[in-house]
Amino acid sequence: MNIDRVALELPEYLHLLTGHLDQDRKYRALRERGTDDWLLIATLRGSGRVESQHKTRPGDLLLIKPGVPHDYGTHPHAKEWELLWAHFHPRPHWYDWLDWPAVGNGSGLMNIHLSGDRWNLAVSCFYRTHRLASGVGPHNRDLAMNALEELILLCHSWVFQAPGHRDPRIAKVIDFIHGHLAEKISIQTLAELASLSDSRISHLFNEEIGVPPMQYVELQRIDRAKQLLERTTTRISLISAQVGLDTVYFSLRFKQHTGLSPRDYRKRAWLQTTPENIEKA
Repeated sequence: MNIDRVALELPEYLHLLTGHLDQDRKYRALRERGTDDWLLIATLRGSGRVESQHKTRPGDLLLIKPGVPHDYGTHPHAKEWELLWAHFHPRPHWYDWLDWPAVGNGSGLMNIHLSGDRWNLAVSCFYRTHRLASGVGPHNRDLAMNALEELILLCHSWVFQAPGHRDPRIAKVIDFIHGHLAEKISIQTLAELASLSDSRISHLFNEEIGVPPMQYVELQRIDRAKQLLERTTTRISLISAQVGLDTVYFSLRFKQHTGLSPRDYRKRAWLQTTPENIEKA
């Protein structure tokens, strides 16, 4: 999914962007096409409204998938809404942990409610994520992602105690994708692996993961390329081969996803220690 982040007044960022807002009753965020990342919102005080009916309250953690329209704000009957938020691109192994209970008809909105020690621990992780993402230390970005990973993993462990919650066919396909990024991957290959038709694997995968399977493949390739550009001196032509794309097409798709060429992305990553702290959800 290609989203014009500039038009939506959303900044480009590396992996994670967080904020803490205390809004009055007039607050509303409306993005008809959603965004190309995941959005996590924790209600600390007051109440929020999501879409037309869902009401958030303190103890709620709301998760919105990529591409799902955003229509949220302070609840009409509340005077305020205090929230922590995080826009993020999941690490590849997080996806199994982002399968939360759906809100309403399962349109890509998910919510869990926590209380007591669990809520306190979740909020502590969220505040730590925000503090680290807003800091200037040399490893703050990675530490912030670790803190968010802890939060997501804790939430998943509290809600889903039994193993095997995800459809095993989708789990098998995901494992295959991550093990074969350097190879040619087609929808036909994935369908055969899951013993499903092309249309059925596309529908089931999109339903569980939030994006179509071939878009997921590309997102993982771009994410892997980001890691290699940030952390190695490997030539860009070799990186493109390692993620299964020819150099020209890789550079084109990478720029469409990040707004930067691979070379410029590497330069920025090496010079920049932390994303700009922008207080806007």
